[in-house]
Amino acid sequence: METKTTYQRFLNLNTTELDGAYTDSLHIGTIEPNVSGGDVTFYDTYDDLRIAFSNFKIPTSNAPSFELFKQNTGGTSTGVYTYTFSPTEHAYFAVQLPHTWKEGSTIYPHLHWTIKGGSTSGSKVQWQFEYTWADIGDIFGVTTVDNKEVSVSDGTDTDKHLMTNFTSIDGTGYTASSMLICRLSRVSASSDEYDRRSRVFEFDLHIINNRIGTSTI
Repeated sequence: METKTTYQRFLNLNTTELDGAYTDSLHIGTIEPNVSGGDVTFYDTYDDLRIAFSNFKIPTSNAPSFELFKQNTGGTSTGVYTYTFSPTEHAYFAVQLPHTWKEGSTIYPHLHWTIKGGSTSGSKVQWQFEYTWADIGDIFGVTTVDNKEVSVSDGTDTDKHLMTNFTSIDGTGYTASSMLICRLSRVSASSDEYDRRSRVFEFDLHIINNRIGTSTI
């Protein structure tokens, strides 16, 4: 069976008639693979492995705040909330690579966030991502620490959906069900610190999928 690599969003099996003959076609994702004698060709595509802020573990000290984000027009609704971070505040989470993941491929961590607005000084926010990664049966090693500093503009970027990319991570040698143990922090900027809190919506890993799953547990 030839294997390339494809995005698994839906699976349809269609039967069509042409001049009295019936032909089956299998559609996976948005691409029609080649179907011949039971063989299916897959294609590499990306998806988000998502860690919503509701899955964060919050420490007892240096913790982000859970704050109101938006209400209805009259300001009478309960509203929606997010975690907000000042420098030195952090949260923890863990993530497992799914059975659909293309084993050994690079993963791409990134953060969805925004700024609160109302700043009186500063234009830089720096985020820090710390992690350690291990397969089942392996020992977790020392952590890797990755900092990304971003320039923001109060007003222009206030409540705007921002995305910051961290350094990509080489997945060579890792398999499905391997796990990353992680920490997300806002740390002090190199200079010109933005003086308001920053809101976090979600932390994601862009990953490559190349199969529906695995044939073993």
